[in-house]
Amino acid sequence: MTSSVVDSGTSMRDSFFGLQTKPTIRQAPFPDRELGARLVELYFEHANPQIPILHRGEFMDMFKRVYASGERHRTSRESYMLNIVFAIGAGIILGSSDSEGSPISDHGRSPTKSRSSPPSNKKRRLAGQQHQPEEYHASAIVHLENFLGSSPAADRPDGFGGGLEELQAVLLLAGFALLRPVAPGLWYIVGVAVRLGVDLGLHYEDGVGIDGAGAEDQTTGTTAFKAEGHGNTTATGTANPSKIDAKERGRRQWVRDLRRRLWWCVYSLDRLVSTCVGRPFVSKTPLPMPCEIAFLTTI
Repeated sequence: MTSSVVDSGTSMRDSFFGLQTKPTIRQAPFPDRELGARLVELYFEHANPQIPILHRGEFMDMFKRVYASGERHRTSRESYMLNIVFAIGAGIILGSSDSEGSPISDHGRSPTKSRSSPPSNKKRRLAGQQHQPEEYHASAIVHLENFLGSSPAADRPDGFGGGLEELQAVLLLAGFALLRPVAPGLWYIVGVAVRLGVDLGLHYEDGVGIDGAGAEDQTTGTTAFKAEGHGNTTATGTANPSKIDAKERGRRQWVRDLRRRLWWCVYSLDRLVSTCVGRPFVSKTPLPMPCEIAFLTTI
Protein backbone atom coordinates (compact mmCIF):
# COMPACT_ATOMS: atom_id res chain seq x y z
CA MET A 1 0.00 0.00 0.00
CA THR A 2 1.38 3.37 -1.01
CA SER A 3 1.87 5.85 1.81
CA SER A 4 0.18 9.22 1.88
CA VAL A 5 3.57 10.86 1.75
CA VAL A 6 4.24 9.34 -1.64
CA ASP A 7 0.68 10.09 -2.80
CA SER A 8 1.09 13.76 -1.94
CA GLY A 9 4.20 13.98 -4.08
CA THR A 10 6.55 14.82 -1.22
CA SER A 11 9.40 12.84 0.30
CA MET A 12 10.52 12.57 3.89
CA ARG A 13 13.38 14.93 3.02
CA ASP A 14 10.97 17.51 1.62
CA SER A 15 8.77 17.24 4.70
CA PHE A 16 11.76 17.50 7.03
CA PHE A 17 13.04 20.73 5.51
CA GLY A 18 9.57 22.09 4.84
CA LEU A 19 10.23 22.19 1.10
CA GLN A 20 6.64 21.30 0.24
CA THR A 21 5.24 24.34 2.06
CA LYS A 22 5.04 27.81 0.62
CA PRO A 23 7.41 30.22 2.39
CA THR A 24 5.57 32.71 4.60
CA ILE A 25 8.43 35.21 4.65
CA ARG A 26 8.92 37.55 1.73
CA GLN A 27 11.81 36.55 -0.49
CA ALA A 28 14.63 39.03 -0.90
CA PRO A 29 15.43 40.04 -4.47
CA PHE A 30 18.83 39.00 -5.73
CA PRO A 31 21.19 41.81 -4.62
CA ASP A 32 23.30 43.82 -6.98
CA ARG A 33 26.96 42.90 -7.31
CA GLU A 34 28.22 45.51 -4.83
CA LEU A 35 25.89 44.46 -2.01
CA GLY A 36 26.33 40.78 -2.81
CA ALA A 37 30.11 41.10 -2.64
CA ARG A 38 29.83 42.80 0.77
CA LEU A 39 27.63 40.04 2.19
CA VAL A 40 29.96 37.36 0.82
CA GLU A 41 32.92 39.17 2.35
CA LEU A 42 31.20 39.14 5.74
CA TYR A 43 30.59 35.41 5.44
CA PHE A 44 34.21 34.62 4.61
CA GLU A 45 35.57 37.02 7.22
CA HIS A 46 33.49 35.81 10.16
CA ALA A 47 31.72 32.47 9.48
CA ASN A 48 33.84 30.35 7.15
CA PRO A 49 37.08 30.63 9.20
CA GLN A 50 35.30 28.90 12.11
CA ILE A 51 33.46 26.28 10.05
CA PRO A 52 35.21 26.15 6.64
CA ILE A 53 32.40 24.70 4.56
CA LEU A 54 33.34 26.53 1.37
CA HIS A 55 36.54 27.07 -0.55
CA ARG A 56 36.74 30.83 -1.09
CA GLY A 57 38.42 30.73 -4.51
CA GLU A 58 35.91 28.23 -5.89
CA PHE A 59 32.96 30.16 -4.47
CA MET A 60 34.19 33.47 -5.87
CA ASP A 61 34.52 31.90 -9.31
CA MET A 62 30.84 30.95 -9.08
CA PHE A 63 29.97 34.45 -7.79
CA LYS A 64 31.67 36.12 -10.76
CA ARG A 65 30.14 33.70 -13.23
CA VAL A 66 26.61 34.26 -11.91
CA TYR A 67 26.82 38.04 -12.03
CA ALA A 68 28.38 37.93 -15.49
CA SER A 69 25.81 35.55 -17.02
CA GLY A 70 22.59 36.99 -15.59
CA GLU A 71 19.49 35.55 -13.96
CA ARG A 72 18.32 33.38 -16.88
CA HIS A 73 21.45 31.24 -16.71
CA ARG A 74 21.48 30.86 -12.91
CA THR A 75 21.15 27.24 -11.78
CA SER A 76 19.32 26.02 -8.69
CA ARG A 77 22.64 25.24 -7.05
CA GLU A 78 23.96 28.73 -7.68
CA SER A 79 20.74 30.35 -6.48
CA TYR A 80 20.73 28.34 -3.26
CA MET A 81 24.45 28.67 -2.47
CA LEU A 82 24.60 32.41 -3.09
CA ASN A 83 21.39 33.27 -1.25
CA ILE A 84 22.22 31.17 1.83
CA VAL A 85 25.65 32.83 2.01
CA PHE A 86 23.96 36.23 1.66
CA ALA A 87 21.64 35.21 4.52
CA ILE A 88 24.54 34.27 6.78
CA GLY A 89 26.41 37.46 5.89
CA ALA A 90 23.34 39.55 6.67
CA GLY A 91 22.84 37.67 9.93
CA ILE A 92 26.43 38.28 11.00
CA ILE A 93 26.28 42.06 10.66
CA LEU A 94 22.69 42.56 11.82
CA GLY A 95 22.70 43.98 15.33
CA SER A 96 26.44 44.69 15.38
CA SER A 97 27.40 47.37 17.90
CA ASP A 98 29.00 49.54 15.26
CA SER A 99 26.19 49.32 12.73
CA GLU A 100 24.01 52.04 14.32
CA GLY A 101 20.90 50.23 13.17
CA SER A 102 22.22 49.69 9.68
CA PRO A 103 22.79 46.12 8.49
CA ILE A 104 25.67 47.37 6.34
CA SER A 105 28.54 48.91 8.23
CA ASP A 106 32.28 49.33 8.21
CA HIS A 107 32.56 46.34 10.54
CA GLY A 108 36.14 45.08 10.51
CA ARG A 109 37.56 48.35 9.22
CA SER A 110 39.94 50.70 11.01
CA PRO A 111 39.04 51.12 14.72
CA THR A 112 40.13 54.77 14.56
CA LYS A 113 37.12 55.69 12.43
CA SER A 114 34.53 57.50 14.53
CA ARG A 115 31.26 55.64 14.98
CA SER A 116 29.41 58.92 15.31
CA SER A 117 30.48 60.13 11.87
CA PRO A 118 27.63 60.32 9.36
CA PRO A 119 27.40 57.37 6.96
CA SER A 120 28.70 57.88 3.46
CA ASN A 121 26.40 58.00 0.45
CA LYS A 122 27.64 54.54 -0.53
CA LYS A 123 26.84 53.14 2.92
CA ARG A 124 23.35 54.69 2.93
CA ARG A 125 22.67 53.31 -0.53
CA LEU A 126 23.76 49.78 0.42
CA ALA A 127 21.73 49.93 3.63
CA GLY A 128 18.66 50.90 1.64
CA GLN A 129 19.09 47.83 -0.54
CA GLN A 130 19.68 45.44 2.35
CA HIS A 131 17.13 42.85 3.44
CA GLN A 132 16.61 40.73 6.54
CA PRO A 133 18.56 37.45 6.85
CA GLU A 134 15.29 35.51 6.86
CA GLU A 135 14.37 37.01 3.50
CA TYR A 136 17.62 35.83 1.93
CA HIS A 137 17.03 32.43 3.55
CA ALA A 138 13.54 32.33 1.99
CA SER A 139 15.10 33.10 -1.40
CA ALA A 140 17.55 30.23 -0.90
CA ILE A 141 15.23 27.54 0.43
CA VAL A 142 12.88 27.64 -2.59
CA HIS A 143 15.79 26.35 -4.71
CA LEU A 144 16.94 23.64 -2.30
CA GLU A 145 14.62 20.90 -3.59
CA ASN A 146 15.74 21.31 -7.21
CA PHE A 147 19.35 21.58 -6.10
CA LEU A 148 19.24 18.35 -4.11
CA GLY A 149 17.42 16.59 -6.94
CA SER A 150 19.70 17.74 -9.75
CA SER A 151 22.26 15.40 -11.27
CA PRO A 152 25.83 15.89 -10.05
CA ALA A 153 27.43 16.93 -13.31
CA ALA A 154 24.50 18.68 -15.02
CA ASP A 155 24.21 21.50 -12.49
CA ARG A 156 27.92 22.38 -12.41
CA PRO A 157 30.34 23.18 -15.21
CA ASP A 158 33.26 21.45 -13.47
CA GLY A 159 31.45 18.14 -13.03
CA PHE A 160 31.57 17.93 -9.25
CA GLY A 161 28.41 17.26 -7.30
CA GLY A 162 26.48 14.52 -5.59
CA GLY A 163 26.66 13.80 -1.89
CA LEU A 164 29.43 16.25 -1.06
CA GLU A 165 27.40 19.15 -2.44
CA GLU A 166 24.30 17.98 -0.59
CA LEU A 167 26.35 17.95 2.59
CA GLN A 168 27.62 21.48 1.89
CA ALA A 169 24.02 22.61 1.41
CA VAL A 170 22.94 21.12 4.75
CA LEU A 171 25.97 22.54 6.55
CA LEU A 172 25.27 26.03 5.21
CA LEU A 173 21.70 25.71 6.44
CA ALA A 174 23.09 24.76 9.84
CA GLY A 175 25.40 27.77 9.69
CA PHE A 176 22.41 30.02 9.19
CA ALA A 177 20.52 28.27 11.99
CA LEU A 178 23.38 29.11 14.35
CA LEU A 179 22.47 32.78 13.87
CA ARG A 180 18.70 32.79 13.38
CA PRO A 181 15.95 30.30 14.28
CA VAL A 182 14.94 28.21 11.30
CA ALA A 183 12.83 25.06 10.83
CA PRO A 184 13.29 22.23 11.57
CA GLY A 185 15.84 23.42 14.15
CA LEU A 186 19.62 23.38 14.46
CA TRP A 187 19.77 20.09 16.37
CA TYR A 188 17.89 18.23 13.64
CA ILE A 189 19.76 19.90 10.75
CA VAL A 190 23.10 18.92 12.25
CA GLY A 191 21.76 15.38 12.74
CA VAL A 192 21.05 15.16 9.01
CA ALA A 193 24.59 16.41 8.29
CA VAL A 194 26.13 13.77 10.57
CA ARG A 195 24.18 10.94 8.98
CA LEU A 196 24.99 12.15 5.48
CA GLY A 197 28.69 12.48 6.34
CA VAL A 198 28.81 8.95 7.75
CA ASP A 199 26.87 7.62 4.76
CA LEU A 200 29.50 9.17 2.47
CA GLY A 201 32.24 7.50 4.50
CA LEU A 202 33.89 10.78 5.44
CA HIS A 203 34.61 9.52 8.96
CA TYR A 204 36.94 6.81 7.70
CA GLU A 205 40.06 6.65 5.54
CA ASP A 206 41.61 3.24 4.93
CA GLY A 207 45.11 4.61 4.47
CA VAL A 208 45.24 4.00 0.72
CA GLY A 209 47.12 6.82 -1.01
CA ILE A 210 45.67 8.88 -3.81
CA ASP A 211 47.81 6.99 -6.35
CA GLY A 212 46.60 3.57 -5.24
CA ALA A 213 43.62 1.41 -6.04
CA GLY A 214 40.81 1.86 -3.55
CA ALA A 215 41.07 5.63 -3.19
CA GLU A 216 37.77 7.29 -2.33
CA ASP A 217 35.34 8.29 -5.05
CA GLN A 218 34.71 12.02 -5.16
CA THR A 219 30.98 11.96 -4.52
CA THR A 220 29.63 8.62 -3.40
CA GLY A 221 32.10 7.50 -0.75
CA THR A 222 32.65 4.20 -2.57
CA THR A 223 36.09 2.79 -3.15
CA ALA A 224 37.89 3.76 -6.35
CA PHE A 225 38.18 7.12 -7.98
CA LYS A 226 36.66 7.58 -11.40
CA ALA A 227 39.37 7.27 -13.99
CA GLU A 228 37.69 9.89 -16.25
CA GLY A 229 39.84 8.83 -19.18
CA HIS A 230 43.12 9.16 -17.26
CA GLY A 231 45.00 5.87 -17.47
CA ASN A 232 43.87 2.29 -17.66
CA THR A 233 41.19 0.81 -15.45
CA THR A 234 41.37 -2.57 -13.78
CA ALA A 235 38.60 -5.15 -13.75
CA THR A 236 37.41 -3.80 -10.38
CA GLY A 237 37.01 -0.29 -11.79
CA THR A 238 40.08 1.23 -10.14
CA ALA A 239 42.59 3.25 -12.04
CA ASN A 240 46.10 1.94 -12.69
CA PRO A 241 48.28 4.10 -10.42
CA SER A 242 51.15 4.09 -12.91
CA LYS A 243 48.95 5.85 -15.47
CA ILE A 244 47.61 8.66 -13.26
CA ASP A 245 48.71 12.02 -14.63
CA ALA A 246 49.38 15.23 -12.72
CA LYS A 247 45.93 16.67 -13.38
CA GLU A 248 44.14 13.60 -12.05
CA ARG A 249 46.44 13.45 -9.05
CA GLY A 250 45.72 17.10 -8.28
CA ARG A 251 41.97 16.46 -8.52
CA ARG A 252 42.22 13.54 -6.12
CA GLN A 253 44.19 15.62 -3.65
CA TRP A 254 41.59 18.40 -3.83
CA VAL A 255 38.70 15.99 -3.32
CA ARG A 256 40.43 14.22 -0.43
CA ASP A 257 41.00 17.56 1.29
CA LEU A 258 37.37 18.56 0.68
CA ARG A 259 36.15 15.31 2.21
CA ARG A 260 38.33 15.86 5.25
CA ARG A 261 37.23 19.48 5.56
CA LEU A 262 33.54 18.62 5.41
CA TRP A 263 33.87 15.80 7.92
CA TRP A 264 35.52 18.03 10.50
CA CYS A 265 32.90 20.70 9.86
CA VAL A 266 30.23 18.10 10.60
CA TYR A 267 32.00 16.80 13.69
CA SER A 268 32.71 20.28 15.08
CA LEU A 269 29.11 21.38 14.59
CA ASP A 270 27.80 18.23 16.24
CA ARG A 271 30.03 18.73 19.30
CA LEU A 272 29.17 22.42 19.50
CA VAL A 273 25.43 21.94 19.20
CA SER A 274 25.37 18.92 21.54
CA THR A 275 27.05 21.02 24.22
CA CYS A 276 24.89 24.11 23.68
CA VAL A 277 21.55 22.29 23.80
CA GLY A 278 22.51 19.90 26.58
CA ARG A 279 22.43 16.75 24.46
CA PRO A 280 24.85 14.15 25.90
CA PHE A 281 27.68 12.77 23.83
CA VAL A 282 29.35 11.02 26.80
CA SER A 283 27.27 8.26 28.39
CA LYS A 284 26.98 8.21 32.18
CA THR A 285 24.58 5.28 32.23
CA PRO A 286 26.11 2.19 33.92
CA LEU A 287 26.46 -1.02 31.93
CA PRO A 288 23.66 -3.56 32.43
CA MET A 289 24.07 -6.76 34.41
CA PRO A 290 24.62 -10.04 32.58
CA CYS A 291 21.35 -11.40 31.26
CA GLU A 292 21.26 -14.39 33.65
CA ILE A 293 21.75 -12.22 36.75
CA ALA A 294 19.20 -9.69 35.56
CA PHE A 295 16.65 -12.48 35.08
CA LEU A 296 17.25 -14.00 38.50
CA THR A 297 16.87 -10.69 40.32
CA THR A 298 13.45 -10.11 38.78
CA ILE A 299 11.86 -13.35 40.05
